Amino acid sequence: MHWLRRYITDGMKTQIQLILATVGLTILIWVYADQQGYRTVDFSVAIRIATLPEYVPQILGSPTDSDSPGTGLVMVSARGPNAAIRRLNLQRPLTREVTVPVNEIQTIGSQQVDVYKAIEKDLFDRGLQLLSVKPSNSIMVAFDHWEKQVVEVQPDAGTFAEAIKGNLRVEPMTVTAKVLSSELNSTTSTLEKRLILPIEDLLRTQSAQQTEFNFPVPLQDKKWQGLKVVWEPNVVQVQGQLQQRYEDVELKLIPLRVVLPRDWPCDKYQIAWADERDRLQKVSLKVPVGKPRALTNTDVIAMISLDASLIPSEPANDSASATTTQPVAEAEPSPFSRPVRFVFPEGFEDVKLVSPPSEVKFRIVKRPTSNSGLPPAASEGRDGR
Repeated sequence: MHWLRRYITDGMKTQIQLILATVGLTILIWVYADQQGYRTVDFSVAIRIATLPEYVPQILGSPTDSDSPGTGLVMVSARGPNAAIRRLNLQRPLTREVTVPVNEIQTIGSQQVDVYKAIEKDLFDRGLQLLSVKPSNSIMVAFDHWEKQVVEVQPDAGTFAEAIKGNLRVEPMTVTAKVLSSELNSTTSTLEKRLILPIEDLLRTQSAQQTEFNFPVPLQDKKWQGLKVVWEPNVVQVQGQLQQRYEDVELKLIPLRVVLPRDWPCDKYQIAWADERDRLQKVSLKVPVGKPRALTNTDVIAMISLDASLIPSEPANDSASATTTQPVAEAEPSPFSRPVRFVFPEGFEDVKLVSPPSEVKFRIVKRPTSNSGLPPAASEGRDGR
């Protein structure tokens, strides 16, 4: 019996080995067949034009990326082994990018650029054969040219101009503006070789305890004479000194006053605020250090001025029509808007506003009438408080 069990065991091992060998050979044959199998695929290719540094290409008549004007799309048909196609499919989305160098450029107009050879070489390096390019083997490309202009930088301190001691310094004093020829040709005005650089907002953020300042000012978003340009360098350094030190002061709960004209009918109309919180204003200031006393909210006047043009026009008094027609509901008038002006006391005329000027919105509405039909007595003074 022992020899019988051993015979059965050896026989089963032999059968398992044969089965495994058959499975392995089958897998090997399938992999080989898959590797040698060919098929055709269609996909898009992004064409990127590479040219001389002083030129900017623009592909015409093809979908382009607005951030990359030198890029366009074409459709290709290619054939190759399944393995090579699978490697291509690893890229999602299925779009190849092929760079087409262009070194010979016509300075006027546009020119045809062959893309077939570049795409063919790119696919050949990946084991694929290019069959066709749609809509054409070449694309139309227009080349714009960069022109350089040397521009002087002039910083503008705005309301801080009187507080500047000496002159502002800029490093570097001149920068280069790279402008496309098409941009220059589109303007009819005479170009001034200077760039006005507002720095008022940057001065507001400087420490109130220091008189000297030195900060960078980026140029990348700055236009020159209304033109889009590329700046070299794209950052300048502004240095200077204030005549005196300032301290930051914030005042709150300042009552808003309304200055009305003499002929304002206070008995008929009143002010309806869009936001009741506007009746108490706040303001952020830079106050010169060394004042004899502190500035408080009761020292500051916040005010707006109204003129007679805001008085609503009275409807025509037609008694006959009034008796024969139904009363029509009056539409709510559109709100007015006025900037708030701050008046400072004597000795504080040199304070600087840090917070931007606020605006208040309001409507001029009729006063409610009493039961007797007469408007209530006006409770507002001539200043509208």
